[in-house]
Amino acid sequence: MCYSKKKRWSEALHMMKKVIDLLIRAGYTPIKDSSNMAFYKEKEEGTVLASCFVVNGEGPITYYIERVNQWKQQLISKGQSLIDEICIVVALEGAEELVGKMAQSFSKVWVLDSTQGELKLYGSEELEGEQILLARELSHILEQQLVRQKKEKKSTIKWWSLASVWLILINIIVFVILRYFGGDYDALCDQFGCGSLQAILDSHEYYRVFTAIFLHGDWDHLLSNMFMLWAIGKNLEEAVGKRWFLILYVFTGIIASISSAIGKDLMGETIVSIGASGAIFGIAGAFLGLLIFYKYKNSEITKFQLVVCILGGLYAGFTASGVDNIAHVAGVISGLGVMLFGRANFKKETLAP
Repeated sequence: MCYSKKKRWSEALHMMKKVIDLLIRAGYTPIKDSSNMAFYKEKEEGTVLASCFVVNGEGPITYYIERVNQWKQQLISKGQSLIDEICIVVALEGAEELVGKMAQSFSKVWVLDSTQGELKLYGSEELEGEQILLARELSHILEQQLVRQKKEKKSTIKWWSLASVWLILINIIVFVILRYFGGDYDALCDQFGCGSLQAILDSHEYYRVFTAIFLHGDWDHLLSNMFMLWAIGKNLEEAVGKRWFLILYVFTGIIASISSAIGKDLMGETIVSIGASGAIFGIAGAFLGLLIFYKYKNSEITKFQLVVCILGGLYAGFTASGVDNIAHVAGVISGLGVMLFGRANFKKETLAP
């Protein structure tokens, strides 16, 4: 779910205002005619320059170099001896390349990355004294902004617009129609469920790897799956959007079905598997990948909670009978795999901050 560029720019300016307030509280003085973009602080050993920019990837690096050099000259012309300089950047989406150039051009670049929710400190491997406190406060500003963005986004999201809600409704409707109005329900599950791969190939019934995702054995089976789909699905969808969420759900569900079918061949089984759990474990794996590989922080679910949920689900399956554990494991692995190997493509998409 993406904010407009105008909205993101407004939020970045709001964050920068807090940064400026922090610098002033820390004893920094605005440099004349810098439009509150440059500050200095005099210490016994010399003067520290702090420059502030909001960047979105537009504009040449020379602009920023020229501005900082201009402010340096102003301080030097007043007889001040520069001992350190810090360039504080609020980075918007698409600013990665420009930020990289800034990190090469200035001795210290501190980046409040509103896209990934990280404070990145370039050239500042070992902070001391006041700078530790300053970096800690900047991190707090970034966290406050992420919480604020999260609340604003949640207030604009309509539950009925979520693809995860429609998937839940589709699963329930399919179950009710087939269970109570479709005739022999067991025969329908045998017809559309996922059997062995050889049986699917021999009968050319390739649709089974897809249709099996929307069938459930009973109300307990259905409701437990739909609860997990809602709990995990809405969080993943809010992060990556409807399109990617649906792609992840269907893709990992199909991979889980195919893996289950191959497993049946290897074990000589002919039982038919049904259920959305393979796809649900798939989006759980994808969401875990989002938290691990993208350092996504705007989530109601922590990595620890999600890992416990996944491991608990797998354990429950392995200690029970009649559970398609191959589909569950394949779902988790395929979800993680998509997020890992599709990382470059996902970077081009707008993840919610």
